[in-house]
Order: sequence, then structure tokens, then C-alpha cells
Amino acid sequence: MTSMEFSASDYDEQWARLHDFIRFNPGVRSRRWMIRRELAELQPAATVLDAGCVLGHTVADIHECWSSAAVTGLDLVPAAIDWAAGKFPSAEWICADLTQLVIEHDFDVVVCTEVIEHIDRFDLVLSGLVRLTKPGGFLIITTQSGKVHATERSVGHVRHFSRLDLIKRLTELGMEIQRSRQWGWPGMTILKYLANFSPETTISRFGSGDYTKLGRMVNHLAYVFARCFSIPSSRFDSQIIITARRATDR
Repeated sequence: MTSMEFSASDYDEQWARLHDFIRFNPGVRSRRWMIRRELAELQPAATVLDAGCVLGHTVADIHECWSSAAVTGLDLVPAAIDWAAGKFPSAEWICADLTQLVIEHDFDVVVCTEVIEHIDRFDLVLSGLVRLTKPGGFLIITTQSGKVHATERSVGHVRHFSRLDLIKRLTELGMEIQRSRQWGWPGMTILKYLANFSPETTISRFGSGDYTKLGRMVNHLAYVFARCFSIPSSRFDSQIIITARRATDR
């Protein structure tokens, strides 16, 4: 199985079946926890963009952290945007492609979680995210490091990244790195290899659709395992999270 960037129609078909995956998958839950931790270290913002919002769960997390913020969710999948707008009517919703993005206003905080690993021209997305961040504002990015497993290729991962390379690229775009963290070794890394011992089975049971009670329990135990047995700042960590501030003199 080779890595290939998904089209909007591929994602449109995929996200309609991923409600339980987004709610219960240990990797997704861990990333939402890390984003909430990053938000807690910033002053509450007036305007926030979730770029690549999927079904809006991170938008809900942002509202929970900063109840007075005006939050916008953006995704290229019309079905996901329609569902999220019905579920979270207090937010603004935009259907657009991040690689061809034209928005006339910018934001105090931009969050982009698990997007750039899906896109061949990720450099276009990075420069677009910087433009959407106000001077003096903050950009929070999460993405993956290490091996691209079969289960990750099945959901459209094209590549994984080096944290130092991302820091270099963001710095060249005028961003000042506030925090850069890696997380996931050995707990999350072990889970990834276990899931890819038989990727077809993992994808068929947990890749889409409604989870059984047993499936939810298995995912919850996996989440607890990952949280308890993953340490930060190892070169083997599979999860990257970077918070950067846009320089005011650009």
C-alpha cells in the first residue's frame, strides 16, 4: 500500500463514518488533551480558527477552554461542515481547501491538528496558516513523526515529519517557537505497532462505523495505557505539537 493524498470526495466518504473513531480513538483523544494543555498556557483569545476541523470536536474543546472566544471551524469536506454546523451552531463554519485558501481576516489563535501529514504540498498549508495568524498571535500545530503505518496510510497520511524540520520551516516563515514537544514513547508507539500487526482487522473493526461496547472499552483502555506509559521528549515519540508566535515586525 503506497501513500497517496486523498481527494475531497475521498474524505467526504470517510468522515461520514468516523464519528466514533474521533470520539474514542486513543490517538485522537490524546491529541485533544495536548491541545487543551497548550490552550491553557495561553491567554484567552478573542478569535480562534480550527483549520481542518473535521466534525468540530476541537472547536467544542476550544469553546470549553475559552467560552467567550469567537471560534471558526474550517474543513474541505461539505458533509463534515454541515454536520458540525448543526451540532455546534455557536461557531462559524467555512468549507474551503487549505492549499487554496483565501480568507480576508486573520485570527488571534490558529489551531491545525493532524492536517499537514495528509497533504503533498504541506508547505502551502504552513504558509497559509501563518498568514491566518495575526502578528503577535499564536499557531498550534500537531502532526505525526516516525513510520507511516498501514493504518495511517488508510486514512490518507502522505508523510510524517521531523520536529526540528518543522521548527526550521516555521521559523523561516516568521514564527517564534514558544514550545515544541514530542510525546508517545513507548505507550502510543506500542499501540501503533499492535494495531498494525493486522492492519486490515484494525481498520475493519475500528476504522469506521459505530463501535460496540467492547470496542469502546478497548479504545478507552488503550487511551489510559498511552497516557500512563508515554513519556515526553524522546526521539522515538510519534506525536509532535508545536506552539509558535507570529512575529509582530513581519
